[in-house]
Amino acid sequence: MADENGGIFMPKKYNTIIIGGGTAGLTAAIYTARQNKSVAVFESGIFGGQIVDSPRIENYPGFCEISGDEFSDRLLKQALKLGAELIKKRAAAIKLEGKDKYVISADGEKTQCDKIIIAVGTRPRPLYLENERELLGRGISYCAVCDGAFFKNKTVAAVGGGSSALQSARLLAELCKKVYVIHRRNEFRGEQRLCEELKSFYNIEFLLNSEIKR
Repeated sequence: MADENGGIFMPKKYNTIIIGGGTAGLTAAIYTARQNKSVAVFESGIFGGQIVDSPRIENYPGFCEISGDEFSDRLLKQALKLGAELIKKRAAAIKLEGKDKYVISADGEKTQCDKIIIAVGTRPRPLYLENERELLGRGISYCAVCDGAFFKNKTVAAVGGGSSALQSARLLAELCKKVYVIHRRNEFRGEQRLCEELKSFYNIEFLLNSEIKR
């Protein structure tokens, strides 16, 4: 392979490249490195993923309480100590050339590997409210399963019309005093069976054709 000056170079090679540096990606890096395999983790955002924004975690075995920032920091330190390499770049493409696999970063650089693990996770859709970022973990949450217990016996709102929002509302109804389900359209896109089930909860109220402004 030739560079721009006509010289020959070989792309750096790892046994395993992991795309995504969240909790799953870093955990995969730790297990791979413990097998004495060379491993690199590509991440374009924040290493640690969404959990970094959690002010308090109480549902992870072994920790009565820990902040998301501290938890992700421990994962990072453990991965680095075991020899994982963290690459702060976006993996733009995966290419197969014969038996060789390559991850191509956004700047065009090729990195060769034998195995690729994709652990990109998901990104919640924000509401784009004023101070939404500042209130994340302090009244606003993107995960009812993760944070529902923090709102026990309180009045809450679940925003959205898909199955995920309806499932969140159902979970919250078993914990919270009152649950408002706010949807901008006049009918839900989620499973009809789930919609009918939610109607049987005395503490759930639907607010259709409605949006949160601030």
